[in-house]
Amino acid sequence: MTSLREVVESNRSYFEGDTFETKQSLLKAEVTLGVNLPEELKWLLINVGYGECSVLSSLEDSVSDTIRFRNSAKLPSKFIVLEDLNDSGVVVLNTASDNGEVTWLTAHETSKLADIHPLNLTDADYYPSLSEWLIFKLDVKVEESEHCN
Repeated sequence: MTSLREVVESNRSYFEGDTFETKQSLLKAEVTLGVNLPEELKWLLINVGYGECSVLSSLEDSVSDTIRFRNSAKLPSKFIVLEDLNDSGVVVLNTASDNGEVTWLTAHETSKLADIHPLNLTDADYYPSLSEWLIFKLDVKVEESEHCN
């Protein structure tokens, strides 16, 4: 399996941004949400930042979206929202998984994550690691760039 760092380093121009997180901002998010963020995610947000292709739009949005989904859609506490794509669904990260499993599912199915593995959901896309999610996002971004040229 390709690591997140390998994906980022070999495609740095798509990922590197000018806005970064700090150890303090990440610790605050972890305390607020009651989770430990994956080390690869922390490395990405501290060292690479938010670029053209990013794992989440902002840490602030991720925290507020996670709290909202926990309250309104019964999102289990081990998950955090990476992206709320509105009508296109929600992307969540399982902070309790060793590889940082990511699932893209419809908002009404988030409560099912308490009892059903994401692979068994009928209307969800499952990525076994955070790096696999990032590869998917990169592929989409590269394809968009090729269509624009």
